[in-house]
Amino acid sequence: MKRLYMLLLLFLFLLPVSAQISETTQGVFLPLDVDTLRLRLSEENGAALIFNAAPTVCQDLLVDVRVDETFIDVDAYVPRDASPCTTDEPYEPIINLPDLATDQTYILLLNDVATRFYLPNPDSSTSDMPFTAAWNADTPLINFTIIESFINTVLFADDDGNLSLRLSGFHPDTCETDIFTWVRPSRVQANLYHIEVYRLLPQGVTCNDSLNAFQQTITTELPINVEDVFLSIGEETYYVDNLSAEIVIQNPISTEEVTITENGDAFSVNILSNIRPDCGLEPDIHVYEDDFFSEISILSYQPQASDCSPEPRRHETTVTVQTLPVIINGLGYDENGILPPPSRNFTAAGADNNNNSDNETPSEGNNMRVETVIENVEVAVLESFPMQLQLTVSGYQPDGCEVPVQTEQNAEGDTVTVTIYREIPVDTMCPAILNPYEATITLDETFTGGTVNIQVNDFSTSVTLD
Repeated sequence: MKRLYMLLLLFLFLLPVSAQISETTQGVFLPLDVDTLRLRLSEENGAALIFNAAPTVCQDLLVDVRVDETFIDVDAYVPRDASPCTTDEPYEPIINLPDLATDQTYILLLNDVATRFYLPNPDSSTSDMPFTAAWNADTPLINFTIIESFINTVLFADDDGNLSLRLSGFHPDTCETDIFTWVRPSRVQANLYHIEVYRLLPQGVTCNDSLNAFQQTITTELPINVEDVFLSIGEETYYVDNLSAEIVIQNPISTEEVTITENGDAFSVNILSNIRPDCGLEPDIHVYEDDFFSEISILSYQPQASDCSPEPRRHETTVTVQTLPVIINGLGYDENGILPPPSRNFTAAGADNNNNSDNETPSEGNNMRVETVIENVEVAVLESFPMQLQLTVSGYQPDGCEVPVQTEQNAEGDTVTVTIYREIPVDTMCPAILNPYEATITLDETFTGGTVNIQVNDFSTSVTLD
């Protein structure tokens, strides 16, 4: 039994933390790195977020703010055509929040930062609530770590005409703190809801490692007679029909070809895909429109007990959207075809230069390394002493899988080796398309002269320094 508990505990720590940034969106737009987050409250202008950020960019940010009762979910991205700016002061964007109810505790998620605060009534002189924000001032917000709970059983019941769920599972530690349950509607799929149970611990707080059983009952606002509603809970997806629920498998549709044509003030998106109709699966198409992008989800659901695996057949559909780029099952497209992933090649103060970064996803698990195909490398000598070299590399990824690009550097004598690659799970099926790649990389090594040999994956070049 002790061994079983240890295995469960290990599994819990390997669970991914709830993602604050949409994985599909960050495959097209570069999320801003956030630090020193503050809440600015003004009786005249309302609530706003102000923070230090990188990279430093000239253009206005692309911001998506969603308020769901006590949860505030904010994504802040860098425009794809952004250029770096230099500034003597810290780069501090400001994001205005919509009107918020007072006398209320909020959970705030801004990109990869999680925090909480209590918003008092401006007429109140004092408040003894924890994490109270101050009016007409900037209140520093504490960074929290999201500790996701493991859910192993779900029971469905009727609660006066609404759907009630009794969740049972484990917390991975013994820390006693508030438990938050968020019934989060999917941004794209109108009939999908994510139910998340987690706790927030201030960063740096340590807890004793131990499985701590919990039970949580929540009542959703979904009527019990709804049809075709899906609930994503823990590692499972449930199809709910009245009070009957069954576990289903979500199958993203493989997109083979996308053609975009302008149609007046809108765009027609023609999508050629593969589906598996013999399993009783028909494509389920959902469209989401934002101010700066559109998103299309094409998927199907298969009962977990089904063992059918027929050959896929071609399926064609046309969807009209108002805004480009359009993200289709995680891949971004515009009129010119598939979009390369966003680059971090900003050279302004405080910005990344596409070297190996703490923000890159480390390789773990059963992954395979797929190197980027490099077709050209241009070398620039920066005005510094000792001299620094900057590489502009271009090529393509040999498949359409959108996973983080990692860069490693190694210098031996007069030879510098740069390896550019991605870590892809071995059981992942990637679209058979070429994905353009371009990046600017500043070498860590400095030089005083002579000939430097540079190897970037399979591409070789050299430069002679005076």
